[in-house]
Amino acid sequence: MKVMKKYLCTFLLTFIMVFVPLRVYAGENAVVEETSHPLVGTWVWDGYDGYIYTFYNDGSGSRGFVPLLYDFEWNVVNGDHLLLTFMETTLESWSYAIADDVLTINSRQVPDMEYSYIRISTVPMSPETELREIDANLADHPLIGSWAWDVDDEFIYVFNNNGLGHRGFVPMIQQFEWQVENDNHLILSFEGTLGIAESWTYIIVNDVLTVSSRQFPGMAFNYLLNLYP
Repeated sequence: MKVMKKYLCTFLLTFIMVFVPLRVYAGENAVVEETSHPLVGTWVWDGYDGYIYTFYNDGSGSRGFVPLLYDFEWNVVNGDHLLLTFMETTLESWSYAIADDVLTINSRQVPDMEYSYIRISTVPMSPETELREIDANLADHPLIGSWAWDVDDEFIYVFNNNGLGHRGFVPMIQQFEWQVENDNHLILSFEGTLGIAESWTYIIVNDVLTVSSRQFPGMAFNYLLNLYP
């Protein structure tokens, strides 16, 4: 039954658009190479959908619960030794392995500390990719954060403060750009859709986001704000 719900939701949400390739944004100084390190891309924690790691080609990265992300520099030595540097001082040391798009990291500093992450996107090898700066108009918008579908919390929406976001069941994540007009008109734009955008009316009450389609009457969904421990 749970599987049927997933397929039904995916069908309804993609009916008005063409499924697009997954992508994330690399820094403007990223080193674009013909081949990319296997770590490069975006990974979501298998223990909590809202916690992500992103590794860029230029050796920078970020991790955390959206939108509370912490920047780091990363390097790999001796094949499987991952070093993370925060604020140019704090150093973390991990062993890592990747199998079937699952990243497993084990701390070399704290015994028995292990985490697994599922790949949701790879950084495109494209010169025009860039890290979108924070949009001042969206910096404190109430949509920003991670929201879980009230029918199946494995389906999430994430709105970032730079006008970008993603949604879907991990690892079938769709990237989008978002904007709000007239206070409650949410517009989602997807690459590869020939300019077609999704149009929703939204309301947030008691940490519950309700979106109603302006294109398909009667299509409405509820999402609960992810409150992190």
